[in-house]
This record gives sequence, structure tokens and C-alpha cells, in this order.
Amino acid sequence: MPTQSFTVILTPFNSNSVTSIRTVEVPVGELNACRSGGADHTLDLIYQYGQNDFQPRKNQRSVSIGDIIVSQENEFNDNEFWVVEEFGFRKLTTVANPILHRSHS
Repeated sequence: MPTQSFTVILTPFNSNSVTSIRTVEVPVGELNACRSGGADHTLDLIYQYGQNDFQPRKNQRSVSIGDIIVSQENEFNDNEFWVVEEFGFRKLTTVANPILHRSHS
């Protein structure tokens, strides 16, 4: 089954943790089925498939609140950055952290 890759920046839980990158694979068929639902449906799928229950990653935690999803879901194919919130997602309008730019440029 073909998949599309998305980058998720796993933010540290505390100052002793390290920021890491997780690649999440989402089945293209499911993405196509939800395209009419907009960015939120795509982000929901990225979050779902970023859980270790769906795609186990050795020595890497699941996607969680505070993590940042990098998406190219706009008409210009520019990177968009979305923070995982307690309920839903929030688009970042300003990206100041250089690791975000390096992670998917």
C-alpha cells in the first residue's frame, strides 16, 4: 500500500530531553479519502499514524501534545507548521526556531 511521509518534530518534555524527528507514514488511500475534510483531517491521520500502536518506532515515543507537524498541504507547497494541542491543532504563523527550518527545507 503506497504511503506519504510526513515529518513530526518531537519536542522535549523537559530541558534534559533532546528534540528529535519522527517520520510518519500515512496510507495515500486514507489521505485521498479525507482531502475534502481539509487540513484537520490530514493532521488527524498524521497524529493517528504517529502513535506507536499504529507505527511502532524503537526508542521513539508517539506523537504528543506540543509536537510540531510539518505539512505541505497548501496550494504553494510551502511548509506549514502545526502544533499538536490538547484538542486539535494550531498553525504556527512565525517559526523562530532554526531546527524547524532545517528539519524540512
